Amino acid sequence: MTGRGLRWQGDGAPDAGAAPTFEYIYEPAPEQIFKDLLPRHVQVQVYRALLESNAAFFAAQAAASAAPTAGTDISQQQEGRAVINEVQTRGAAGTMDQFIEIANASRTESVDLSGWALVDRSSARSSLAGTLAAGAVTQVSAGPALRLGNEGGALVLVDGAGRTVDHVAYTADRVRPGRTIAFGR
Repeated sequence: MTGRGLRWQGDGAPDAGAAPTFEYIYEPAPEQIFKDLLPRHVQVQVYRALLESNAAFFAAQAAASAAPTAGTDISQQQEGRAVINEVQTRGAAGTMDQFIEIANASRTESVDLSGWALVDRSSARSSLAGTLAAGAVTQVSAGPALRLGNEGGALVLVDGAGRTVDHVAYTADRVRPGRTIAFGR
C-alpha cells in the first residue's frame, strides 16, 4: 500500500521550527483491505485443512494396503503383537455405536498398551492404556476423538514410541448398520 497524498495538520502555515505532522491517505481504506483479505484467509485455511485431511487419508490407506490379507490367522503372526481385528462404524438403526476391537496375536505373551494410541485418517488420536492378555481381545469405543467414516476409512495402531504396530483400511461397501467390519485376522 502506498500513500496517495499528504495533508498538513495544523492551523495556518507551518512554523519553521515546528515538527510537521502528516496524515497518510491509503487506497483502498484499511476497512476495505480487511473486508477483502478476511474471506480469502478463511478460504485458504479451509483449503489447507482439506488438503491435510486428504493427505492423511491417502497415507493411512497406503500404509494399510501393506497389512496382512484377509484370512491370515493371527496366531501365526509375531509373538506379542496387537492387531486391529474389527471395526464398527454404525450401530443398529444408524446409531453411532462406534468401536474398534484390538486382539493380542500371541498365545503366551501379554501386551502393555500404555502410551499406545489409535489414529484415524484425519490424524485424530485416541489413547490406550492397560494390558491385553495373551490371546485376548478388547473393544475400544471410538468416542469423540476418532472419526470412523461410513464412506470408508483407515486406522493405525501405534505404540508408545509412535511406531506403527498395525494398520487397516475399509471401503464404504463394507459398512452396514449394526455389523462389524472384520479384517480376517
